Amino acid sequence: MDSYIALKHTHTLLALLSVLGFGLRGHIALVMNRPLINPVIRLGPHVINVIFIVLGLAMWHISKLPLLGWFGLKMIFVLIYFGSDGMAFAQAKKGRRGPGVVLYVVGLIAFLVAAWLALSKPGL
Repeated sequence: MDSYIALKHTHTLLALLSVLGFGLRGHIALVMNRPLINPVIRLGPHVINVIFIVLGLAMWHISKLPLLGWFGLKMIFVLIYFGSDGMAFAQAKKGRRGPGVVLYVVGLIAFLVAAWLALSKPGL
């Protein structure tokens, strides 16, 4: 079980880094209206997100949680978070700040809902 706890803490840290990277990229692209040129800022969150998902799937495999219930719902909100992330910055790149901001806010809300589901585990 010690490996599970290490995975959980690393996964939680990566979730925090993911949303901080999302916030930074959103500020640069949508508030400052500047392109994401720096490769660390442009690509770093994607590397973090891949490791974040891989660790989450490893924890799911270890814990053998059913996909129906809070965990499956959390995964839907994580996918909404990732999808709106990509779409928000694609809109910003095209100069469409309005739709980009809406998608950005949807992504933040989806992340918060996923985090709430992970912390509260409703229905257990």
